[in-house]
Amino acid sequence: MEKVRAVLAEVAFKESHFAVEASKGGFLIELVCEEQDAQTAAPELLHGRKWHVPAAANASDLVRTAFKAVVTWQEHEAREKFLYRGVPVFGPHCDVESLVELGNTAAVR
Repeated sequence: MEKVRAVLAEVAFKESHFAVEASKGGFLIELVCEEQDAQTAAPELLHGRKWHVPAAANASDLVRTAFKAVVTWQEHEAREKFLYRGVPVFGPHCDVESLVELGNTAAVR
């Protein structure tokens, strides 16, 4: 696990770091970043989703997975801040059951 932490310590993105924990067959890495909360605008330590990395992963695998975590983080931010008529229409915090209901009632193009 120390090798994983050493590789990820060399990744730079905003005011962030990667948390690492052991997982079956490898590790989980999680981007942790200090940013303004989308709802309150207060600075907070925010956590991204956890990404599985196999135990046999090399440095390139780790760095690519870290990059994917960063890209997903940025997409999440874009979905929160992209507004149409003042509403985050592609927001990442929608309840999946609400999306199913919308999908069942939305007009199909």
